[in-house]
Amino acid sequence: MQRHSAGGLVLLAAFSCRSDDPEPVAFRDMGMVVESFEGGVFADNHPEGAGVYGTWYDATNDTFGTPSAASLDGAPAMRIDDGGFTNGVYAIFSGAIPAAGTYVVRAPIHVVEDTATTFDAIDAYQLGVAVGGDALHRDPNPSDLAPLFSVGDHPGLTDGDDTALGPQTVQTAVFEAQAGDDLLIALGTDVGSGDWSQASGAWSGAHVLVGAIELVPVEAPNPGLLVDNDDGPPAYTETGSWSVGGALGYAGGTYRYSAVNNPATATWSITAPAGTYEVETIYRAGANRASAAQYSVTVDGVPTISTTVDQRFQDLSWVELGVLDLAAEAQVVVTLDAATSEPEPSVVIADAIRLVEFEVPPVDPPELRLAAITVFDPVDDIGAIAVLVDQLADLHYNAIAIHTRYRGDATYIPNKYDATYPNAEPRSPQAGNVDVLEEFTTRAHDAGMQVYAYVNTHLVTDGADAVAAPAHVVNAHPDWRTWAYGGGIPTVQTTLEDGEGLWLEPALPAVRAYLADIVGDIALNYAIDGVILDRIRYPQTSFTRENADFGYHPDAIDAFHEEYDEVGLPDPYDPNWIEFRQLAITDTVDAIYDRLREIDEQLVLLAYPIGRFDDAIDFNYQDWPQWLRGRHIDGVLPQIYTSDNLLLGDRLAQHAMAYGGDRLLGVTLNSFSAGIDVAGQIELARAAGFDGASPFRHGTMGPLGYLDDLELAWDGVAEPPVMPWKGASIDPLGLTAVCSVEPDVQRRWRIDNPNAWAIEATYWRLGAWPLDTVFAPSGESFVLTDTGPGWNVAVMIWTDENDRLQWTAQLSWGEACP
Repeated sequence: MQRHSAGGLVLLAAFSCRSDDPEPVAFRDMGMVVESFEGGVFADNHPEGAGVYGTWYDATNDTFGTPSAASLDGAPAMRIDDGGFTNGVYAIFSGAIPAAGTYVVRAPIHVVEDTATTFDAIDAYQLGVAVGGDALHRDPNPSDLAPLFSVGDHPGLTDGDDTALGPQTVQTAVFEAQAGDDLLIALGTDVGSGDWSQASGAWSGAHVLVGAIELVPVEAPNPGLLVDNDDGPPAYTETGSWSVGGALGYAGGTYRYSAVNNPATATWSITAPAGTYEVETIYRAGANRASAAQYSVTVDGVPTISTTVDQRFQDLSWVELGVLDLAAEAQVVVTLDAATSEPEPSVVIADAIRLVEFEVPPVDPPELRLAAITVFDPVDDIGAIAVLVDQLADLHYNAIAIHTRYRGDATYIPNKYDATYPNAEPRSPQAGNVDVLEEFTTRAHDAGMQVYAYVNTHLVTDGADAVAAPAHVVNAHPDWRTWAYGGGIPTVQTTLEDGEGLWLEPALPAVRAYLADIVGDIALNYAIDGVILDRIRYPQTSFTRENADFGYHPDAIDAFHEEYDEVGLPDPYDPNWIEFRQLAITDTVDAIYDRLREIDEQLVLLAYPIGRFDDAIDFNYQDWPQWLRGRHIDGVLPQIYTSDNLLLGDRLAQHAMAYGGDRLLGVTLNSFSAGIDVAGQIELARAAGFDGASPFRHGTMGPLGYLDDLELAWDGVAEPPVMPWKGASIDPLGLTAVCSVEPDVQRRWRIDNPNAWAIEATYWRLGAWPLDTVFAPSGESFVLTDTGPGWNVAVMIWTDENDRLQWTAQLSWGEACP
């Protein structure tokens, strides 16, 4: 479902916020980063000063200073030692307001009090704004700053040491602003005791850390369709016991809370005209909130929606409860029931409810939009998974690749129901107690998205030479590890040769069977749509064969000697040795594909090959075009990682030329580094005829601002591409001689392909060379052969679904076209 929250403007200093910048881009979620303090404030956004790290105006010393950087929850933060707005710090962002409307400014803060000097050093912390003509630089040493909308004393403070309270969110009062208004943001503390040290610039060590500030639009599309708890009866009513929250709620107001299992309800009543609406709620999230807050919605007294919300997540963000289609004006009543919420002990939060007019998004042509969810995302929490799946659906993804096997370990439950394919691999510590694959599969399918089990194959440790779990493959089968060339003295590979970790040897049949069993176990026990393979290769070689080539396992060398009738240590440049390892990877892909087809012919197999084409094939031995041509796989998404769009275009063209059939050719894009034009790169891939994209990885995209890129690139919804070859037989191709423009020079032939996808066929004129190969599209297509003496006969061959050779021949009489 598309959520229609109001938009806003990114004001990261890296975007420079200049008046000549391009139009601001709207964000889907309420809340946008204004300043992370990583890039500083540009001089032309501030009346004076240089654009250096953390440069804000220091009102105490009447100078542009550099307040010290510190860490809040591991992220860069500004340390504020000063007191009050009069002698605090501030910055001016020119043209910051994206559109006329109602806003608040909020920021995460952490109070740090120095108990060695004074137990309760800070009396208040403050955040304020001035807009438009009031957002002015102060003259030297005035008595006060321009008028500010501030929070004043914050109720999160206590009369003891507040350091242990951890990060809290401060929010200004609601203010009105016009498009293009300047925005002044001021930060300060009110120090209750202790001495100011001019040398250290601090009050007895007490200070406040301030994180990423957010400019938040709070005006609902139709104010009459929003009810806040602060509105009171009759729009908002309660039964049972409720209390006022200790922090700020929606739009700078209050919120209410009640304990789970209390006989207490909160009710919002809205009279809505005919139309289709999303019902949304907003609340202050926290660790002690209910993971299943129970909401119900009635329309003119008729129960319509019943759902739960995990209130531990999505702080002060609008969360959808469901969609209503009202044929006429109706009374919509939303009820939050503490008694039926879970778990105990926790609390439920009642704040605001709104109805937002729902617009059906446009439908885009089919393409794969594959989210990459790794073990570094919050996969060990069921509530976080639910929030993540909802977000992916809102961003118009249509498929999720969820890390199922990371480094020889499982985020799923091995042999969960059926142990046909033996699997003793240990559980991944990153999964906690959650059956990650089950949670994603259930929720994603409910949201209309496909699920791919994301399996790393040959890399089996995470930068380590040992693993503690006895059942781990490197302990159960140490003889399966690959060997490094070692400059001509092969040795078992360690992290000295490849820092990513330890690798299995692809040329060993036992390894191939083991990996097929792992994938088979996953596919047999989970309702996945397919599997996507990564690290399906040899280790990185630094692309110099002499010092860092791999695959020199003694058993692999013996197999090479037998197959190619060679002796001695294979030379790294021996083309047969290169081909042998390419075939080892291809055979592994084929074994996994066969295993999936045994279980369900509709299961899809994809892979993430290296995105440097020559390196992938020649050094990591991933001959992925042959995987596709040989029908060993359904599609690939090469990892073409670059911030250079021109280079990306060249690489896309190179990959497109390597394979011309109908099997899926997508692209994996870098969305884990700063400075990537993610929207532009998705569009480049689309224009180049690629079948979809997988931005890698989703957990890094929000902090880097790339979720907005997805809104630009994926404005509409799209179905994944159809794969008509799944479970289908290959009907015979037809070859017919047809008229030729110049029959004495060339003969023309029609290929009739009755299948719904392109079939690769080889054709030639009998008695002549060379052979030509074509991907014959579904329906009619035409090819030419040079004319020879006498009768001309064309021969065409292809293989059926069982790789059996098929052929046909046709005689041409040399008919000329009229």
